[in-house]
Amino acid sequence: PRPPRRGLDGRHIDRPLDAAVIEGLGAIARRVHATPYAAVTAGLVALLARWTADAAPLADRVVIGTHLGLRDRPELDGASGLMVNNLVLAIDTGDDPDFATLVARTGRTLAEAWSHGLAPFERVVAETGAGRDPRRHPLFDISLAQEGLAETVRQAGGLTLGIARPLVARAHLDLDIAVRPAPDGGWRLGVTHAPAVIDGATARLLLDHLAALLTAAVADPARRVSALDPGRPAPVPAETTGETAGETADMGSGGLFGLWAGRCATRPGTALLDGE
Repeated sequence: PRPPRRGLDGRHIDRPLDAAVIEGLGAIARRVHATPYAAVTAGLVALLARWTADAAPLADRVVIGTHLGLRDRPELDGASGLMVNNLVLAIDTGDDPDFATLVARTGRTLAEAWSHGLAPFERVVAETGAGRDPRRHPLFDISLAQEGLAETVRQAGGLTLGIARPLVARAHLDLDIAVRPAPDGGWRLGVTHAPAVIDGATARLLLDHLAALLTAAVADPARRVSALDPGRPAPVPAETTGETAGETADMGSGGLFGLWAGRCATRPGTALLDGE
């Protein structure tokens, strides 16, 4: 059962996705005028359609979310704040399409969602009549986003700059999945999950099954979704995976500013960018 009110306590897990798989997904996407991100999204949709089906081989429709960055104009580059909108993707799977067809369908759904990306999320919630529930997101419990920054390391002014996993995981959804480029040409699959709803073993199993399903789809993109069985994924070496635990902070009487000032005082040499 869900807790009566959603908290932010989370756990983060990630694992690699081979460069050969990404190259194969890109080839499939190009043939159907889509993007590699659409192909990965189609893989997640296929997996969820298999996992959530009742008596039928597949669920009729899968609804997930994604995020749209709104810094699409140069004059916004220097602006502070979180400029992201939530988009809902509803993708039909009940006709058991082959994987290439599902990628094309997902690409069209993404393009249509992006074309309405400026619609205020509060208005979308109101128009759908979804209502508000303090236990969960009003429109989706699982999201998939693409992060554009690769894990590169650079030197600047005597500093070593790179991207690291957050020290604290915040779970805004049941499963918040992200893909990002890796230095070897592959991608990293990461998921932040809410342990009060989804345990770590299930979150890790989802990532492993997603990687295995995408590998199977690259080998035979004409195979129907119901036949894309991820089987028993091979274990990933421990050094290629990462896990970050959540943390609950007591802000005390000083509030958020006091908490932040205290953290800065204990770590004067650390610069942190969290979010965009």
